[in-house]
Amino acid sequence: MGHFRSLLRGRPRTVAFNFIAEGDYVAVEARGDNVTRTGLRYDNHYCMVWRIENGKIKKIQGVLRLRAGRARARARSRRSASLRAGGVEAAFAPA
Repeated sequence: MGHFRSLLRGRPRTVAFNFIAEGDYVAVEARGDNVTRTGLRYDNHYCMVWRIENGKIKKIQGVLRLRAGRARARARSRRSASLRAGGVEAAFAPA
């Protein structure tokens, strides 16, 4: 996340606007609201599924759709990304 943050003006901002919850799962639809240091908009669309275990986030899986005008970023996003930190597993794949 450190390198990603260095490309943006300010902290990364993602705005969640749609939630569906059932049992230990929450589906979240969100939009990025960011500007790069070079002045370009960086607004992705996300769909994430969060799994909660014992009141804590256990796993996050999602799909992101890069917005138009990001050919270079799109070329790099062809593979899925995953990470594990603090007991939370996260995985994202391009749409």
